[in-house]
Amino acid sequence: MERIDELEILINSTRQQLEFYQQFYGPHNPKTNRLVEEQLNILLELQEEHR
Repeated sequence: MERIDELEILINSTRQQLEFYQQFYGPHNPKTNRLVEEQLNILLELQEEHR
């Protein structure tokens, strides 16, 4: 149960990080946006596996 909570925290913080990058950099930093999006997708896949 604790691992799922940690994963949820990681997912939420990664979402916030992505939102920040998208707002702050906009389209001017596509590599960072893509990396954070990929990180978020991996975390969401992990979350699905643990449900």
